[in-house]
Amino acid sequence: MHNHILICLCLLFVSCTEKNNHSFAKDNGFKVNTIPEEVGIDSERLKRVDSICHFWTANGILPHAAAMIVRHGQIVFHQAYGWRDIDQKIKLQKDDIFRMASSTKAITSVALMTLYEQGYFFLDDPISNFIPEFKNPQVLSHISQDGLTYETHPAARELTFRDLLTHRAGMGYGTLWGHPTYRLCEQAGIPNISSKDSITIAEAVKRYATIPLEKEPGESWGYGWNIDVIGYLIELISGMPLDQYFSKVIFEPLGMKDTHFFLPEDKKDRLVTLYTKPGSNSEIVKSDNEFYQTYPVSGAKTYFSGGGGLSGTIEDYAKFCQMLLNGGTFNGKRILGRKTVELIIKNQLGNGDQGFGWGLGFEIAGKNKELETLASAGSYSWSGMFKTFYLCDPKEDMAILLYWNGIDYDDPGIFEKFKIIVYQSLM
Repeated sequence: MHNHILICLCLLFVSCTEKNNHSFAKDNGFKVNTIPEEVGIDSERLKRVDSICHFWTANGILPHAAAMIVRHGQIVFHQAYGWRDIDQKIKLQKDDIFRMASSTKAITSVALMTLYEQGYFFLDDPISNFIPEFKNPQVLSHISQDGLTYETHPAARELTFRDLLTHRAGMGYGTLWGHPTYRLCEQAGIPNISSKDSITIAEAVKRYATIPLEKEPGESWGYGWNIDVIGYLIELISGMPLDQYFSKVIFEPLGMKDTHFFLPEDKKDRLVTLYTKPGSNSEIVKSDNEFYQTYPVSGAKTYFSGGGGLSGTIEDYAKFCQMLLNGGTFNGKRILGRKTVELIIKNQLGNGDQGFGWGLGFEIAGKNKELETLASAGSYSWSGMFKTFYLCDPKEDMAILLYWNGIDYDDPGIFEKFKIIVYQSLM
């Protein structure tokens, strides 16, 4: 009797194994799942994701969209919609390349934490230990309306690594978005998200160190140029240019073969066209911002912006997300230790219950965020100004990504709607 039961169990195991082998196909470290129910996703409800992406691109709302859903380490959805180039009638492909802008920031933050793990610094060490130009920082007391004259006072304390990682460094964002110091940055020749000039991140950061801080270090969260400073710190500590460090420590181990600061010649044709749509009733047209349109493929290619310079595919970034969901590993390669990942995704602001928190590189959804969104508390996410969005939900063991490329674009809550439609498919 016992032998009979054992044989039946063995046959059941073999049957399930064969079924799973047919369901999954190896794909650069990911398993591709053709039966969403096996990872807790309703295949009928999943069709709504396909329908909404078709609707957006067929009805003049988006020029194109790449969408990806990964659950329990398995790809359950990966599709491309619309046009890489509308005028030339070139359809978007799943491996087309997007300007990532601030989606770069998480990669830069993780790269810094790989050096933290090697004992080079404590999070609350002053960054002037490595960049003496930031010794004795000054803070704005007053600045004129034209931004040309100002008064300062000594900062209460020095800037730390934690300040940079959590956007509490008191730094504005150069020439973007009318920050009080934008004219000073402009005069000093400080780039914003990237540069086509023959400037290096070392030169840019040293120039930025001459600009007064807008707020006291650690005073409050404020989006700014601080992650670019991290890029230079990585170069100083590692002794390698930022692009080489990224390749060696993150891109090559994870198989992120199509993510670059500047695209190689044989990949530049896969860069999607950047579009604009300033109003809900406006036509989608090619952006005439020549810099934003061309910086990933032209210029001196010497400036590696850790805050916004990368371009890449949606699948490459999904591998990065899955590494974090896996506790620091992907495809047999460990990038970070498990406890380091736990630290990275802890809210560092002490206000997580208010809905908005920030870890060491990501926005962290607090408990009250569950009242506003279907994403679980503890989810971490961010996006880029050219419209690349990602979210990792550890509770659901799921990563969702939506990529398109637009600037000065009327965006009717696309990312939030995408989240709703993905989450409603969970069983």
